[in-house]
Amino acid sequence: MKRLLSILLITATASVQAVACDRCASNMGLGGPGLAQLVDQHQLGLIHSTSSYQSNHHGNTTDLFHIAEVGAGWYAIPSVRISANLPVQWNQRSQNGQRQTVSGLGDLRVMGHYRKTLTFAEREQLRVIFDAGLGLKLPTGKYEAQLGERELPENFSIGNGCVGAIAQPATGLSWGNGGVLLSGNLVFHFPSEGGYRFGNQYSAQLTAYREWWLGSRTRFVPTIGMMWEHSTKDRMRNGYLSASTGGYGVLLPLSVGLRWESLYLNVQFAVPVAQQYASGDTELQHKLGSQLHFFF
Repeated sequence: MKRLLSILLITATASVQAVACDRCASNMGLGGPGLAQLVDQHQLGLIHSTSSYQSNHHGNTTDLFHIAEVGAGWYAIPSVRISANLPVQWNQRSQNGQRQTVSGLGDLRVMGHYRKTLTFAEREQLRVIFDAGLGLKLPTGKYEAQLGERELPENFSIGNGCVGAIAQPATGLSWGNGGVLLSGNLVFHFPSEGGYRFGNQYSAQLTAYREWWLGSRTRFVPTIGMMWEHSTKDRMRNGYLSASTGGYGVLLPLSVGLRWESLYLNVQFAVPVAQQYASGDTELQHKLGSQLHFFF
């Protein structure tokens, strides 16, 4: 059982959080926490990620987004886990040789998860793990409703200025030294201060992994998968939809993970294989992330 959970943790770090630009999906990540939902130990995590977008509206524009996130999970009882994640964000726009930056504390996410494990073979060789998470995204981050005065879009705001409802279902299948995970992430936004409403977000990710031992204490776990993300258009204060928002992308995430004792490190690189953000006005270049987890 512990061996399975160790594998799940390393591959869990395949979920890189990233913020999108004004012409595409707002605050989209790579499918939520991934396999970390399935681990039945207390945990602490440090996460850093970047996301890069290129567009040609209002001149040649590059948007680069960084998130540094602290996360924690605690099992109240064997099948119920409480988790919290607090991000610090730094968003930068480079346009015609000039740079503008918005940074600060992001929106806190608090969730509860229910976990169920089914064993279909002796010696725990074949297992199915179900995990269902529900929670809230709280408006702890600063919401700047007047970013237009700086010629920056609403989606550059660090906070969304509203409460959001979150659902994170996941199903994992493990056998021998490998396995697969199918996970989803849904975020529903309520209206922000002043009546602006960010689009709802939907994503799904299929991840396959394989474990190799490096000596007696270290494990190497590469993963490969496919991820789909979609965001509906924002609704402006006058009630009309914002044409410069919303869109979808299909990404190929690749990662490598190492586990040593209770420490787990993972690095992931994701590239788009199909996309259409804001009717093609903006292109996602890549997403890059790293995570460090500690179990206790």
